[in-house]
Amino acid sequence: MAGSLGWRKDQAASIVYEHGNILEAEWGEGDLIFIASLLFGSPFMQQIHEKSLKCKKGSWLITLGARLPNSEFIFPDLPFNPDMHWQVMFMGRLAMSWGWSTINIHKKIRDPVASKEAKIE
Repeated sequence: MAGSLGWRKDQAASIVYEHGNILEAEWGEGDLIFIASLLFGSPFMQQIHEKSLKCKKGSWLITLGARLPNSEFIFPDLPFNPDMHWQVMFMGRLAMSWGWSTINIHKKIRDPVASKEAKIE
């Protein structure tokens, strides 16, 4: 699976684990972000989405439960959503230690946005 998602086996990796308020932590420089968002409601997921706009193009974000707002699968025959920064690469149910859970794998397809008010050209 490593090659199919664009990662090279010879690339060095460092992993940083953060525990705290996701809205206060700085994670915009991450290449792969995992958010156990099983119990997050729509307003909180919207705040996470707004913070995720600072992530660099090509970053990966994994959520459990709900996917990021304004993220979609991209199909050639459907119109492109200009507000979309994250493409859904995979969505499915997987067995976890507590039971089955929906997992969403997103890939950032737009350059970082400094703030919610910034215009995308």
